[in-house]
Amino acid sequence: GLPDIYIAMGQTAENVREVEGVSRQEMDEFAVRSQDRAVASIDNGFFEREIVPVTLPDGSVVSTDDVLAMGVAYRRMGIQSVDALVGRGVFYGGATTEAQAMRGEEVCVVGGANSAGQAAIYLARFATRVTLLVRGSSLAKMSQYLVRDIEAAPNIELRRNTEIVEARGDRRLRSVRLRDLVANSIEELPAAAVFIFIGAIPRTDWLPDDVRTDEHG
Repeated sequence: GLPDIYIAMGQTAENVREVEGVSRQEMDEFAVRSQDRAVASIDNGFFEREIVPVTLPDGSVVSTDDVLAMGVAYRRMGIQSVDALVGRGVFYGGATTEAQAMRGEEVCVVGGANSAGQAAIYLARFATRVTLLVRGSSLAKMSQYLVRDIEAAPNIELRRNTEIVEARGDRRLRSVRLRDLVANSIEELPAAAVFIFIGAIPRTDWLPDDVRTDEHG
């Protein structure tokens, strides 16, 4: 059966199945066991005192009385015209909350890892066209099941070796200027929104020095 595992930010059940090499039945059984365990802990009044084993990505296991959900700060692109339109068509994250407002619109997603792939697929349920912008030449950082879904979606266009150099719009985003890093050419693309997923930094800088963190914070 599936052991207690660490599910990283941005992973879905399908991604966990792929990484852990388990069947759908094992995944379902694990979910049921986890729910039963939580319900029993609450009923017995032990939820806050339960020792929770957590398996880290490197395979080591730690046990803890408390799990802190610190949240993250999304990495910014550092482009003045882009950051000037945050909340007005430019979003760091936010795909699930803004998706329905994108019905019938053309949007862009920036990023080449799982969070960007998941956002593109979800937005494609509402937007007329989703353009996925990736600075690199491949989607090597993205799970294969997401790559397959992106390639199969008729309204998702993948643009490799491409970056945003400018966001245009007065009170709201109306277009973005893109640079093709291979051809070194510039193109303007209409866009009602841009969703940016280029990494995130854990909000752990306030923790005291005796709390150990890994190289990612």
